[in-house]
Amino acid sequence: MAELRRYYEEQEKSPAFKIFHDSSRVLQQIILLRHGEPDLKKEGWRNRREALSFMRAYDSVGVKRIVRKPFALRTGTVRRVFHSSMQRARHTAEQLFSEYQLEESASFREFERKPIVFFNVPMPTSFWVGSSRFFWLMGFNSHGIESVGDARRRTRINAYFMSEISKKEKTVVLVAHGLHNRELARYLKRMGWEMVYNSGDEYLSFKILAKPGI
Repeated sequence: MAELRRYYEEQEKSPAFKIFHDSSRVLQQIILLRHGEPDLKKEGWRNRREALSFMRAYDSVGVKRIVRKPFALRTGTVRRVFHSSMQRARHTAEQLFSEYQLEESASFREFERKPIVFFNVPMPTSFWVGSSRFFWLMGFNSHGIESVGDARRRTRINAYFMSEISKKEKTVVLVAHGLHNRELARYLKRMGWEMVYNSGDEYLSFKILAKPGI
């Protein structure tokens, strides 16, 4: 895997990041891509009711036009691309991978969230988003939505699914979400996968995990 890591480190210096492919070698790779930037205004101050409307809008809008692909796939590397059922992931997949068979599943959706119970006064949007996620992770803000435990069980199942698909298809691409992808990568590493590249957590960032094929 050290050789593969070096390959991807070199790709960072290239204007076109290329996913490794060599038909003469047996190698499994899983690429976890975060969606593009949602097409809505995120800045500003909102009260709790407005924050709830913002979160609902965030979960329903598409993404801004993607000017450059985050990485290039060699022809024949993959046959299909998986993506979350949420619009921002669906729209990202449609923009980037329209030539492939797109397969959608709600199992890949982002972990749920809702504004914390707080005074209905204007606060920065980042306060509502950050606090809702923090208290949800602590187990104190999940009434009426998916719990942390259920979300992690779902993601663990996704890890096994992706791992099984990669045995046959070798390279698997998933377009999903930041927190979901981080948790998915964690479970894959427990299963013996190695992180060979991580471009960060921004929109259109991606993680590449690999292991010797079977």
